[in-house]
Amino acid sequence: MNGWTQVSYTYDGSFAGFLTCMDESFQHFEEPMAFQGPEEDRTSLYPERVVPTDENRAKRFYRQLRQKVSKEAQTLVAHAFLTCMPDRECAIWQFLKFAQTIGPGVTYWIADDRVNRLNKAVQKLYGEAHLLKGFTRFSDSRGLLWSEISPKNRVLPLLRPHFCQRFRDAHGTVDCAELLRMNAERGAERRLHSTGAPRTSSVALGATWISLTLSGVSDDTFTVPLEA
Repeated sequence: MNGWTQVSYTYDGSFAGFLTCMDESFQHFEEPMAFQGPEEDRTSLYPERVVPTDENRAKRFYRQLRQKVSKEAQTLVAHAFLTCMPDRECAIWQFLKFAQTIGPGVTYWIADDRVNRLNKAVQKLYGEAHLLKGFTRFSDSRGLLWSEISPKNRVLPLLRPHFCQRFRDAHGTVDCAELLRMNAERGAERRLHSTGAPRTSSVALGATWISLTLSGVSDDTFTVPLEA
């Protein structure tokens, strides 16, 4: 790309880390040709840059995406990051570069591959989340509701609100603010578990806790606070 330096980014694999990379890219006119997570050990043909996660930069970039482009583009980027699309970071960067040119109406350019590729991946994410909402069954272990799922995509951020609301309606004591957190473990299995003592007084009456065990998928590092 004319005037842009081609590089390879190494980051911590989180959504905030990815947005920090995006801010770095557009500030310094760098075109990321590859992304590498913390557990990956690949040799790149491009100059390698380690980008530390900066929550403030990430939040600013995420907020500006909504302000300068659109809420729809912001949502598309966030949910595309949750997909199992190959080279998803590069695909999202291509979309963001295109959005920089097109502006607020970029998500309507559905015939363009930079938009269409993300749309297709996100629709598969939504489809998988929809199925899991309907077919996930929980076992009760002394007040701890748990289930094991093996999704292809990082569907947990889409499942959390659904199950929190569902069990709140059923039991009236489920706290969504601090109910679930992803605990990354090494190996093929990742576990989602409760974070400890909830903050709301209603939960102190006897909360129902939810746990999801994920088998064979990578850590879910998408964080909701970036919505702010």
